[in-house]
Amino acid sequence: MHEILHRLPIDASPREVFKMVTTPQGLNKWWSLMAKGTAELYQTYDLRFGPGYDWKAQVTKFEENRKFELFITEAMEDWKGVIVGFDFEPKGEITILEFYNRGGRRQETISEPLVFVGLCTCE
Repeated sequence: MHEILHRLPIDASPREVFKMVTTPQGLNKWWSLMAKGTAELYQTYDLRFGPGYDWKAQVTKFEENRKFELFITEAMEDWKGVIVGFDFEPKGEITILEFYNRGGRRQETISEPLVFVGLCTCE
């Protein structure tokens, strides 16, 4: 399976990082323009990215402060079936966030996983 993997050391606790990727308020700070949803297994999120970009996703993994995954159920054709997920690993004073994107038609041309590394804060 093709994938894109971002491995980010973040200067915050796993709890703070988890809130940034699971709550509508957190998602709206870095990903969507307007999100609605509850971080519970099998719940649905409404994700709005702008005119014509209203998506829905179902929570397929949920382990508080450890794992969170969304399966895109309604979106542009290239994004339907994509899995967007997050793994959280405490490492001393920081959290290592692994943010992955798997599946979907738009990744058929990727021959190997793409890995991105960066440094973030939750401010």
